Amino acid sequence: MTNTSPVELQGRGLIDRTGSMTGMEDVVVDGMNLFIHNLASDPLVRTMPFEIAQFDSMGHDIMRRGILKDLAPLVKDEYKPRALTPLLDAVGSALTDNVKSGVRYIVSIFTDGLENASRKYTLEQIKALVKQRLAEGWKIIFLGANIDAWQVARDMGIPPETTMNVHTQGRNTSAPGQQPGVVGRLKSMLGGSSHTSPVVLALGAAAALAVAYAAMRPGSAQAASLGFTDTDRNNAMGVDGVNTTWQQAVQADIDAFDEPLKSIADLPDDLFDAHTKLPENFDASLGSIGADGNQLGGFDSDVEVVSPDDVPLAQDEAGNDQDDDRDDDQDDEDDSDDRQSELADADSGDDGDGGGGGDGGGDGGD
Repeated sequence: MTNTSPVELQGRGLIDRTGSMTGMEDVVVDGMNLFIHNLASDPLVRTMPFEIAQFDSMGHDIMRRGILKDLAPLVKDEYKPRALTPLLDAVGSALTDNVKSGVRYIVSIFTDGLENASRKYTLEQIKALVKQRLAEGWKIIFLGANIDAWQVARDMGIPPETTMNVHTQGRNTSAPGQQPGVVGRLKSMLGGSSHTSPVVLALGAAAALAVAYAAMRPGSAQAASLGFTDTDRNNAMGVDGVNTTWQQAVQADIDAFDEPLKSIADLPDDLFDAHTKLPENFDASLGSIGADGNQLGGFDSDVEVVSPDDVPLAQDEAGNDQDDDRDDDQDDEDDSDDRQSELADADSGDDGDGGGGGDGGGDGGD
């Protein structure tokens, strides 16, 4: 059914900027630029207001805000992975901050981490919000890499039709199962080395899904059930759908995932200290803390923010991942007890370990 309704449509893109995204900067930036390009090239949505935000436990910052056709491409210097994963808080902000009544929103979320740092929202609250927004005609797209995206989305109430796992570990992405000409189009649009990455292809598919949704009548059964195709899912997993199906690839990825950290108390020292020493009144939805100690960005700010450099990154100087960078004494029972006591005494509340969101396990990479 064609959309003939005057109901206003707006969009939001939410990008995980947490530590485990280190090494994916090029494909994330390229993928988001393809996402913007595809939306801005479609006559139905090119004049749609759109916001792109990036999030981590130290800030939720607007990268772009404006009419799609006028948005400038993202650049790598704007995207610097760091810190932990307040996934619930980030989703909550995208679903509630500066929302206009009577407007349909298309929200696209890309993350590679499990919840481990939310302070504001619980899993139950997010699930209720998602249910409310879907009933209001919103479309929520969830792309998950290096996690069981199906389980994470299901826990938040996001429909499986608009959920997709994305592979990030170097499968052959030029498989015959890809859409005809997709690689050539990506080459001409991006001209970069990551044009065949499943991340880029997945974000391109998310843009196509958003355009298709915009063309449908609000509230129709077709609009409600619209989702990714098998071709989209095969491309996002870097398989051809014949020798290997996306279902098999997703299961293989899930089976290969590292054991997550059990709590924030098991994090590397620099990340633990950075998270627990945030100001007592810190609200990530208001953006990152600048050099002057004030928060910048967030959904209620018109300021475009380049993330501060003086924050912990995902790798140490030797290039070790966060998960492998823990000191031996972190495994010591007494040290863990001391840290648990610090958390219990922190004025910021006891939900800093993600427990308030029902995901205390978290992921070690963020």
